[in-house]
Amino acid sequence: MGNELIQKYAFEAVDLIRKKEVSSSELLKASQERHIEVDEQVNALPYTFYDKALTKAKNIKHLAQKYLVTIYHRNQTQQLLA
Repeated sequence: MGNELIQKYAFEAVDLIRKKEVSSSELLKASQERHIEVDEQVNALPYTFYDKALTKAKNIKHLAQKYLVTIYHRNQTQQLLA
């Protein structure tokens, strides 16, 4: 799906992430692959930080999962106390 991802509008890519049809890491990797393909002709990005971006993308997923678990436990506790 790599090449197909980079042809999407930003709002379409965000929608795919929300629907969990694609991860932010996958989207980032597709972007990186395309950059590598065209960089010699375009030379648009003199500096890249793909490693840092990939780490942040993975951390966001981890934080979101942790948040959802916290909310779940809070709801369970409230139900027990009700």
